[in-house]
Amino acid sequence: EQAVIAYHQGLLLKPNYARSWSNLAIAHANLGQHEDAARFYLSSLVLNPDATHIWNFLHSAVLNIPDGINSGDMKAIDERNLAAARF
Repeated sequence: EQAVIAYHQGLLLKPNYARSWSNLAIAHANLGQHEDAARFYLSSLVLNPDATHIWNFLHSAVLNIPDGINSGDMKAIDERNLAAARF
């Protein structure tokens, strides 16, 4: 939980730093907060849509969301269509 707080504080200083968004997402995923992780992976991808590893992390996060997501969102992730992926 301290990592989550630290990354939020860092984003206040540098909100356009994609790596901080992805690290925040990883911290949430490690806490089992996969829906939050997915949203923060998307924030990272807005800044760096070519980051293949973040797309893969996003895919894993949404697979772990307890209520799941609709097939359209999963298709958007698989196609790396940032405009169509939403949470």
